[in-house]
Amino acid sequence: MANGAAMLFTQTTHHRYIEDLAIPRQWFKENAEQVLAIYGDEYSVSREDLYFVIGTLEAQEHALLVSQKHPPSGQVHFNVFSAAQTEQPWGQFSFSIERASPSFDGPNWDDKGRITEPLRTFKVSNRRRGGPWDTVLLSRLRFAPGDPEPTTF
Repeated sequence: MANGAAMLFTQTTHHRYIEDLAIPRQWFKENAEQVLAIYGDEYSVSREDLYFVIGTLEAQEHALLVSQKHPPSGQVHFNVFSAAQTEQPWGQFSFSIERASPSFDGPNWDDKGRITEPLRTFKVSNRRRGGPWDTVLLSRLRFAPGDPEPTTF
């Protein structure tokens, strides 16, 4: 059975975060209604749509893969180039799928009887020297449906 999957590959990272969440939680809880009063109707924003960023993961080189139908027998490899040039991709993805392995649903076939490849997309950053790093992940507070207290996700 094929499942969705997302994979992030990085080299060096920098993690920034707020250690004590008591004050951000309190501020978020106390000000959420005011944010909704100002922007809620105009932008169709609900309490569950609000996020308060409490942490970031930054990377200079990174690669992201999102697969909508990742087969259980499939493998993803990210190969880092040993001599990548500045402003060129720092690596590339490769994929291997064991076609002979049994699966619960069997292979994916198109209307002409051909086996189809999984639907996926990816982005590989270019090698850079200096400059600001990219934020690749966020940690956040948010309100779960029906919960008056903000929680981390």
